[in-house]
Amino acid sequence: MRKILFFIAILLVAISCKNTQVQHKSSPHILKFYFGYHKNVPGIEQITFTVDTFDCTIYNTDSIIYEANLTRMLPYIVYKGSPSKKQFNGTDWNSVDSIDFSHPVQYRLVSNNKKQEATYTITLNKHTVDPEEIVWNKQNDMVLDGTWLNSKACAYNNLFYVFVQQDSNPENLDLYTGVDANSLQKAATMPCNIQLNTIQAHNGKLYAISTDNKNLCVYENNVWEETASFTEGTLQQLIGSLNGTLYIACVVENNAKLATYNNIAISIDNTAQLPNQFALPGATPLTTPHGLYLLGGLEQNKAQNCVISSHNGFYWTNILNQTGQYAYSPRYQATVAYYQNIIFIFGGLTEQGTSVQEHYYSTNNGYSWNIQKETQNLPDNYQYQAGTDALVLQDNLYIIGPSESQSSRMSIWKGRIRKADFKIK
Repeated sequence: MRKILFFIAILLVAISCKNTQVQHKSSPHILKFYFGYHKNVPGIEQITFTVDTFDCTIYNTDSIIYEANLTRMLPYIVYKGSPSKKQFNGTDWNSVDSIDFSHPVQYRLVSNNKKQEATYTITLNKHTVDPEEIVWNKQNDMVLDGTWLNSKACAYNNLFYVFVQQDSNPENLDLYTGVDANSLQKAATMPCNIQLNTIQAHNGKLYAISTDNKNLCVYENNVWEETASFTEGTLQQLIGSLNGTLYIACVVENNAKLATYNNIAISIDNTAQLPNQFALPGATPLTTPHGLYLLGGLEQNKAQNCVISSHNGFYWTNILNQTGQYAYSPRYQATVAYYQNIIFIFGGLTEQGTSVQEHYYSTNNGYSWNIQKETQNLPDNYQYQAGTDALVLQDNLYIIGPSESQSSRMSIWKGRIRKADFKIK
């Protein structure tokens, strides 16, 4: 008797499940929900939407970009069967009219036999906070012994390094170090036998060009020592380190040349392909995971906005159409940084020597530029001055320059992009 009852129970469960499945399949339901390309919602065509046919909800887990305008969107919907009625928020829909998805909407389906219906809640989730926003905070001003003349900031050995030249002792450099901008302390004073704006990191050491443009110097034990000489011409700028080689812009018989340092000697690379605007005076070097860059500079006393780039150190080209819509405004001695896969260019000088206040950014490795977003702008009271520098340390972007209010102080701003703190759920 017990066995008979057991089998009857199993049979009832099976029949119940079968009826549930039949009921589910006969109801109007959505199999797939998606969007095509939309100029006001970049990337929407790549967003995957979850269709929950039991709770009747449709939503996306990967957030749509913050700037997206969702007020006129045309969805593409694949159904189970052919619904006889389709309504968005109680209004009949003909599958070709755009819908306002800036708020959750109700989408009602009615089956062909008019006996079943389903109402979906469709929610398009987008970032409520701009992930590209940069939050800036003024760090403690660094008090100097005299008046600021020049400086260079570096992220070195995971520490904050600032070399400062002051009018009270211009023949020497003062070094300030710390784990961050707020902990900077004066660490050493050393002879000023280098050009500060040429300092570059290479193979775990800091290098710079000597003040006479004839020698390459290395920083060791709080002293800049000559490590290699250059007799063929003059050294102009250390461009950056790539694949174990330090690349150097130089001038030989009034012609721009590319030199390399292999940790032993400096040699000219006469086989390198160089564009006309290679290594202009006042060009700013930058190293990214995508290669080496020289941005801007002066050509015949006129400021430029070229982007000279190389991914291998041999072939160099100007990748920016300087007259195009997406070029940055001409400048030299600009401040540049590579932060969170974005190239930022701050300030610089015009050929008249006045400060450039427009800041730009590039998200495609320098091929096109946009003026910096309002949510990224430095505070209103920040004004670019010659000698300003930038560095990235521990996911923070720092801008270092002379204080406008007091010439005996160095101002340091710390910026952090919001997406650096976003966590994947």
